[in-house]
Amino acid sequence: MPSVLADTVVHLILTEPAYSGQTLLERAVSVTADLDSGRTACTDPFTALHMAAKGDVEAMRFLADQAIRRVLAGQEAAPLITLHEGAMFARMAAAASDDPGEHILVALILAMTANLNPEDATTYAAEMVARLELVAEGDSPLGEQMAQLVASNLGREKAETMALAKEYRARILAAKEAN
Repeated sequence: MPSVLADTVVHLILTEPAYSGQTLLERAVSVTADLDSGRTACTDPFTALHMAAKGDVEAMRFLADQAIRRVLAGQEAAPLITLHEGAMFARMAAAASDDPGEHILVALILAMTANLNPEDATTYAAEMVARLELVAEGDSPLGEQMAQLVASNLGREKAETMALAKEYRARILAAKEAN
């Protein structure tokens, strides 16, 4: 595994209960079944795309969530493309919002991508580390949880990943401050 932290995050997605005792994978399959059966309606992705293009953070988050859900539910023939698209919407939502959850969404997508594409895992893992560190430094309820997750795994990350994470963190902060 190219990234210990990415491996840990993916393990959490697949094995740790998050929603009423369901793992994120089980939740994705459940939501997909509800959508497919018509028991649940969702926003039309074309409408969400239009709204995201106009700066709607909720629409950006919806499209990023959809990417994760569809990949976890096995609905994508090319999961890397879907995750790249989802990561872009999640990055846009994180840039437009002060909500630390937006950084965590990016981190989840990057963790999944790193595990699907080991050749480029260092860059995915580095951005994931940078975003989780930003959440860990914040004063949100998620901050302490992310601090523990990061602290328990960073010592095992490659030096190359950590150096790149430091650069990405500085660039994310600089971009936020410039706007």
